[in-house]
Amino acid sequence: MKYVVFGAGACSVRIEYQSIQLGFKILCYIDNDQSKWYKKRLGLEILPPQEVLEKNYDRILIASEKHHEKMTEQLVALGIKRENILIFSHLKREDLQGGRCLNYRHDNFEAKTQTLDSWIETFELGDVISDDYSHVTMETKSHYSLISDLLKAYELAKENAKDVSAPYQTGQNWEQFLKNTRPEFYRSLKENKSNLAPLLANFFRNDLSTGIFGGKHGFDDYVKHPDMSAGFRSLFNIWAYSLGEAPIKELDSPKVGNPYGHLIEDSLVHPNNFLNHYRGRYISQLVGELARPVIAEIGAGYGGLAYYLKKFSQSCCYVNFDLPENLLISSYYLSIIYPELKTHYYTGEEDLRDLIAEFDIVLLPHFCLPQLPDLSIDCFINTISLSEMSFETINEYLKQIQRTTKSYFYHENLINNGQAYTYYPIDCFPELKDFQLLARQPSRWPFFSAASHEHCHVEQLFLRKNASAI
Repeated sequence: MKYVVFGAGACSVRIEYQSIQLGFKILCYIDNDQSKWYKKRLGLEILPPQEVLEKNYDRILIASEKHHEKMTEQLVALGIKRENILIFSHLKREDLQGGRCLNYRHDNFEAKTQTLDSWIETFELGDVISDDYSHVTMETKSHYSLISDLLKAYELAKENAKDVSAPYQTGQNWEQFLKNTRPEFYRSLKENKSNLAPLLANFFRNDLSTGIFGGKHGFDDYVKHPDMSAGFRSLFNIWAYSLGEAPIKELDSPKVGNPYGHLIEDSLVHPNNFLNHYRGRYISQLVGELARPVIAEIGAGYGGLAYYLKKFSQSCCYVNFDLPENLLISSYYLSIIYPELKTHYYTGEEDLRDLIAEFDIVLLPHFCLPQLPDLSIDCFINTISLSEMSFETINEYLKQIQRTTKSYFYHENLINNGQAYTYYPIDCFPELKDFQLLARQPSRWPFFSAASHEHCHVEQLFLRKNASAI
């Protein structure tokens, strides 16, 4: 919806705020005060009322509590229909809902003029995009040879996982979940491995991505959803104001795994992109002063955060430890996105000190974690998984993080409401005696926030006590 605001004064402030919250676009202002004509408010023109007739708008919003009757008659006299005139002070919030604009307000203080210069940047939330991108990877010359290499690493990891100690056994939550939700994957491994090529090329839309993105059920629900604009707007606002800018083009999904989402400008954006992009920016800023930071993650899922970490911290060495089933997905995803980078897959003969020195990306099963050298990691990350593990595993992983991390440990995990599975809130995690807590706050993302009906998480940032901020 595009609105013209009648009245460029104090009463329009609430309209401007609501435009950000509810997603409608302010096209311009009109005002009876000639001293305001052809000046700008929030980067938009203030025009004489009669010039509204030249504008392509949906409605006119009157921003006045005292003079709205006279202003309405003035507009009617200009030939504007009454049904196209709304009095803002008489409206309920729901009367303005349903807009598909994503609005970000920029503010800049001009020192010379001692004035605040503000303007609103607007993006249009487009349609659901579920075009078939699987050919992008299926037609890659090295597609089948890559899958062959990844399968070797996967099968070796599964074989060696049989002998690992108790903390590194796949937890009850994930073991049963994988068996129950990925039958086609296991069947293909057993009966016809050639089926894995199309499965991987479409993993965002099938059950290879259960637990790490949404699986087939998530895809089906997404494309059938009647309207996601309110949820998108909420995520956009949190993301943009967390960053202090709105670089929409950076959110564009790589066309690997047959992604889906909404079109914003020319970018394919899934709601998950907002979270991973912000995390990638945040972590990259933490280690930004280092020439070649080493960033490790436990449980990278499909590799969404890793993609942004390598995008924003190109010189970093990224190391991922994950369950073999999920490691296969992230290895596929990152290898195709970054074919020019040196990527290591599991061989069972790892010397991690040498691998970190030589490779850009190192992808290993979770039980290789103890092989990390002491104080070899500049920033360790875990998001949305530690709380789901057994308490024995949580203790072991945190012991390894404390041993190997020389600067930052950032994680997001449960404080409450882990529905339908066993979980451990972060307040029962063992103390990290060698670290100081720099920041703790409820998750900023609605689905994981303290007000969520689904899962309530907290974001925590730790710094090693004998280290200074990078």
